[in-house]
Amino acid sequence: MVFANDGRYMNPSRVDPALVYTHKPWSSATFLCTHQSATYICISVLYCRTSSLTSLIPSPTKRGGSQNFHKSIQGVFHSVDSERLPSMICMALRTDTLKAPMKGNAMVFSTRVTYEPGWLNL
Repeated sequence: MVFANDGRYMNPSRVDPALVYTHKPWSSATFLCTHQSATYICISVLYCRTSSLTSLIPSPTKRGGSQNFHKSIQGVFHSVDSERLPSMICMALRTDTLKAPMKGNAMVFSTRVTYEPGWLNL
């Protein structure tokens, strides 16, 4: 069984990139959307390495404060999905490279973006 997309839900590793549109409401954000401009909710299967979904992690602010917090999950995709996901996103965004938050072979998903040394260009 393979799940590609249904309504607002898609598996970015399996969806046809021709079905994905981009919407850029402001300069620092780009949304993957359906043809009806509804934002996609991305669903993928991965092996979870670490998770902080049930706890808060302090996120320092630009001024050095620590009142911000975030949640994150680190996971490893199936070998084929780990190649298809960046390919689909690059096709949708019309770019040649994708900078991704990775630790080893695990992709990091977080509610707050923080760039760390060692992130890979895919």
